[in-house]
Amino acid sequence: MIVIVGGMPRSGSTFSFNIVREALAATGSVFSMATDNLSAALSGMSGEGHIVIKSHMPDEDITKLILAGAAPCVCTYRKPEEAVASWVRVFGYEVSQAAALMERWLQWHRVVAKKSLNLPFSLIEATPLTLILRIQRLVSGRARPFAAVTLRRRYGKQVVREQTAQLQGSETTINIGFSYYQGDILSSLVCARNRTDRSCTHFNPAGDRSCPQAVCTLR
Repeated sequence: MIVIVGGMPRSGSTFSFNIVREALAATGSVFSMATDNLSAALSGMSGEGHIVIKSHMPDEDITKLILAGAAPCVCTYRKPEEAVASWVRVFGYEVSQAAALMERWLQWHRVVAKKSLNLPFSLIEATPLTLILRIQRLVSGRARPFAAVTLRRRYGKQVVREQTAQLQGSETTINIGFSYYQGDILSSLVCARNRTDRSCTHFNPAGDRSCPQAVCTLR
């Protein structure tokens, strides 16, 4: 199964990505990649198993898969003005730049909205367990309440903050600007070039500039 995580930036897309990955791992092997390009994800995978693609701006091939019903898609979202403010506050972009990024995503989402599982950011904030159960049903066909409780604890805000602090202080951590990742964490996520390629970006890792995906950015 190929699953697309295509949420709005700063809306909980990394949280939903981790839930999708964990839910699929209960049914088989999982290869995960942050990329806008379907070909990059397919070429990066070795062997059989599930594929999780995380992108804020999927290419035409990924979009066609979603519209054809061939790849489930999870899209988290929030009020655009909140997403813009968060992007500016966290990453230091100009408001006009952040607004343009959100508008691009909104234009894409209008195309796939009816074929996607659309989950509001408020759900992550208020009742994350509900979101986890819905994602489990989407990708595995049934809810797993006990596993869902474990995932809620594993990816809770406080745990994520502690993981981020640990990675920031580690010599083996690579800062790619929008996320942190560590080579020995999530070993199935392999950079298409090498593990020190800092040209990757969490928002738009186009083409072969895919990168190991962090577990430590909640939004």
